[in-house]
Amino acid sequence: MERLLQTIRSYVPLRSEEDEIVRALFREKRFRKGDHLLKAGKVCRYVYYIDKGLVRYYIDSNGQERTNYFNKEGEFVCDYLSFLPQSPSGVSIQALEDATVYFISFADLPHMLVHGLTAVYMLVTSVLLFRGR
Repeated sequence: MERLLQTIRSYVPLRSEEDEIVRALFREKRFRKGDHLLKAGKVCRYVYYIDKGLVRYYIDSNGQERTNYFNKEGEFVCDYLSFLPQSPSGVSIQALEDATVYFISFADLPHMLVHGLTAVYMLVTSVLLFRGR
């Protein structure tokens, strides 16, 4: 969680009470090598922050997997084109090694706005916007 808070603080200053809100909204999850954070055809319901590990973002084209890019420790990962409209994804996100992530759900993201964390909300969603697919 400290790496996530440091990443956020590198863009946006946080007061201690705001740290606590971020801690409450993001949850920890572990994935084993080969596990999927998202499979094509499913709706992307989470934004993940990679605390430890490496993941790939790929598409399956006629049975051939094509990796579009990788995300490493200290980065956010999500299929923006599925997450925001809550529609089925055309991509998969897979752990290439054991990974520890912190995630926030689509349903919980607006709570940042309710708690006055507009800048953090903008940071998380703008990271997604610039990554696209």
